[in-house]
Amino acid sequence: MARILLVDDQKDVRFVMSELLDDMGHEVLEADSAASCLNQFVDIAPDVMLLDLHMPVMSGQELLERLRRDHPLSSLPIIVLTGSKSAGDLSAIKELGIQGLIHKPWTPEEVEAQLEGALSAAA
Repeated sequence: MARILLVDDQKDVRFVMSELLDDMGHEVLEADSAASCLNQFVDIAPDVMLLDLHMPVMSGQELLERLRRDHPLSSLPIIVLTGSKSAGDLSAIKELGIQGLIHKPWTPEEVEAQLEGALSAAA
C-alpha cells in the first residue's frame, strides 16, 4: 500500500481516480490545486504524487518545476495525468524527471502499471 497525493482541479477526476486507487489498496490524499498541494505536501509525506498538468492559476508543470527546484522532497516519484497529446507539453515535463505518464481517459491496468513502476524505481 502506498500513500498517494492526487492533485487535480477536477472533482470528478479526483473522485474516479481516488475510488480506483482505494480499490487497489492505496491511501489517497487529495489536493484540488497546486497551492493546496504546496500547503499540505510536507505534512503528508506521500510515497508518490499523481499530478494533473492543466490546472488554473498554477499549472501542474509549474508546480512540478517548483517542487523539483525548491522542495526538500524533490526526488518524490511523480506521475503526470494529462489529456494532452502535444509532443511539446510531454517533452518538457519528461525533462523534469517524472516517473510516469497516464493519459486521460485511463484504464485501471495503466494506472496500476505506472504506480508499480514509479514505486519500484523509488525503492
